[in-house]
Amino acid sequence: MSPAGKPVIFVVSDGRGDTCRQLLKASLVQFSNQQFDLVTWSDVRSPDRVEEIVDAAFLSGATIFYTLVGEQTRRVMMHRTEESLVPAVDLLGPSFSALHDLFK
Repeated sequence: MSPAGKPVIFVVSDGRGDTCRQLLKASLVQFSNQQFDLVTWSDVRSPDRVEEIVDAAFLSGATIFYTLVGEQTRRVMMHRTEESLVPAVDLLGPSFSALHDLFK
């Protein structure tokens, strides 16, 4: 929770975060009366940066929504959030898996 008592959502991207924010925005339509704090972490390209973000999410009670393309950063994000019990949603992972299977 934020200092104001609102839930905190972290948007994490290895780019600017536009894709992640758009996907999140589409989901948030179902929760239009809810207030929350949105924190964007852009240009996340290293495992150390991922570690920093997961630690910050743990401390603030945030839920992480991420669109990380790099295999290493995605792997670290999945491992660290599971290990720290930080809720996280990989918004691109299922698409990557389906396309990988499709294109062999």
